[in-house]
Amino acid sequence: MLVKIKKPIKGYGYYGGETVSLPDEDAARLVNEGFAILIQDTEGEDENVLPEGLPARAILAGNGFTSVEQILSARETLEAIEGIGVKTVEKIISFCEEYEG
Repeated sequence: MLVKIKKPIKGYGYYGGETVSLPDEDAARLVNEGFAILIQDTEGEDENVLPEGLPARAILAGNGFTSVEQILSARETLEAIEGIGVKTVEKIISFCEEYEG
């Protein structure tokens, strides 16, 4: 099973934030104990559906953004996202306004 580790787990080398594939039995136990959440296995597909070339694409996807429209509607709050500054917001908005997808 594919799981995302939420917090450090004693006896495992995971510190939180990692997505790992574990045997079903181990994954189920960690999910039940609150250490992990189940992730849908996309079998090699890119889970990030945002357009290639979008500045801070991974950060945006990691914060729940799934469309250019969603990003544009949140333009006033993008700078509050860790890892995104004023200049990056300008680049993101410019990209999104020019994007034809």
